[in-house]
Amino acid sequence: MTLLETMFADYKLYERQTVSDGEGDFTRKYVEIGTVPAAVSFPTTTEKLIAEGLKASVTSTALFKNNAPILRNHYLVSVEDNDVVYRVTSDPREKMAPSISTLPLMQADVTRVGAIGT
Repeated sequence: MTLLETMFADYKLYERQTVSDGEGDFTRKYVEIGTVPAAVSFPTTTEKLIAEGLKASVTSTALFKNNAPILRNHYLVSVEDNDVVYRVTSDPREKMAPSISTLPLMQADVTRVGAIGT
C-alpha cells in the first residue's frame, strides 16, 4: 500500500434526483448512489482563520479514482463520521491524471458544509 492509498477514506455519495412522492407528484431529494474512496486535503489553521474572518468557506482538494462517478454538486458524507459532509464544487473530469500516469486519479474541489443540500 502506498502513502497516497493510506490517505483514502470511504465516503457515501449523494446525488439530487427527482423521485415520486407517493401521491402522484414528484419531488427533488438527495439519494445515496454508492460509496467511493476519496482523499480529501485538510485546510491549514491559517486558511481556516482567514476564511472565518471573511465569513467564507474553505475549499479543499479531493482525489478520486478515475472510474468514480463524481460530478459537480454531488455530496460526500464520511462513512466514519456522518457530521463530515462535503459538496463537490468542480467537475473532476476536467482534472484527470494523464493516461501515461501510474496514478489513475482525478481531482475536484470540495467545500465542507453542515449538511446535504446546504
